[in-house]
Amino acid sequence: MEILNKKKDLKQFFSLLTKADDRILMLDYDGTLAPFNPDRNKAYPYSKAAGIVNRILLDNRCRVIIISGRTIDDLLKLIKFEPMPEIWGCHGYEKQLPDGSRFTETVSDVNKDTIRCYEEALRFAGLDKYCEKKSLGIAVHWRGCSMDMINQIKTQVNQIASKIKNHSVHVSDFDGGKEIRIKDIDKGSAVNKIMSTATVGSVPAYLGDDLTDEDAFRQMGDIGLKVLVRDKPRLTLADIRLVPPDELVWFLGKWRELCL
Repeated sequence: MEILNKKKDLKQFFSLLTKADDRILMLDYDGTLAPFNPDRNKAYPYSKAAGIVNRILLDNRCRVIIISGRTIDDLLKLIKFEPMPEIWGCHGYEKQLPDGSRFTETVSDVNKDTIRCYEEALRFAGLDKYCEKKSLGIAVHWRGCSMDMINQIKTQVNQIASKIKNHSVHVSDFDGGKEIRIKDIDKGSAVNKIMSTATVGSVPAYLGDDLTDEDAFRQMGDIGLKVLVRDKPRLTLADIRLVPPDELVWFLGKWRELCL
């Protein structure tokens, strides 16, 4: 484990976690709870980490929330928790509660039309096979491609973005691609909504690996614990860095132990 924020007292955080009545464990999926896989349909979670998360869910001593760029339906093909956690898909555009009920954010027709324009332009450019079409947005993946191919995809996506004028829809970077999505719907806004329902004295933690998780870290500010789950260090707002899967398993086990 690497301490990134020298002002964060980890012992104090764990002490607060032990005493808290309201504990919130927020987890990104790809790169955090699950290793990256060239075949996104086979990106199953780390078995030991998933096992501990399932025990945390069974203990029912904290709120467990998965926040992912994937769609909820996509995630449900990969996770087999019993009971199910709360899931926020597409960076928070869609939400599923543990009882299975679903909700989506309200989005203007103009923004929906802009996403469709991007989809048509990407298809016309021959990039369709690299695209993951979401409920509201498109991720263009290049993990596993040659550097020449990556540069070509980047250039084509940037050219398309330069021709589509809508400041409410933007192209953002993530680890292994670019994503077209609505500006005000991100993991930070999801965290903001989650924390708005928390009680006074709640103790939250957010675990993530990607650039998109920095929105969540930024929203959390000095509250709780921000955890970067990543093999190699990078510039981040996180308080600590865990190397998966062993240090991730340690942290999840520690969380469960202190919540009992």
